[in-house]
Amino acid sequence: MATTVTVYFATNRQPLTDGSDKIIGFSSELGPIGGLDVRYGRAEVEVDLKKGTNTMVPGSLEIAAQKLIFAAGEAPVLGSKTIFDAIRADMTMSGPDGYWCSTVSTRTCLPSRGPRLLRQ
Repeated sequence: MATTVTVYFATNRQPLTDGSDKIIGFSSELGPIGGLDVRYGRAEVEVDLKKGTNTMVPGSLEIAAQKLIFAAGEAPVLGSKTIFDAIRADMTMSGPDGYWCSTVSTRTCLPSRGPRLLRQ
């Protein structure tokens, strides 16, 4: 049985576009500024543990907006802030013994010392 999970990521790879400015993926080459330009995002992935497969759900790739060069009086838009805020919103303190548990998967909890799986 496949489960859909949200995968949050950061990458310094070259963005691939669809002919407009919309990013549809990333190449294996370093991105702009010699790989120093890091992009943050998330995607939905179908994971089937029995088959040992994982497949990105088509159309689910979201890249957080960022604007690192801005005019005087404006503030930067940081993709990292957007994604870290989304991760915090996706986590709750509802797990046993103070474990952080994902709202996407009730079987995965993250204690301060590393992940563990809850028994079904």
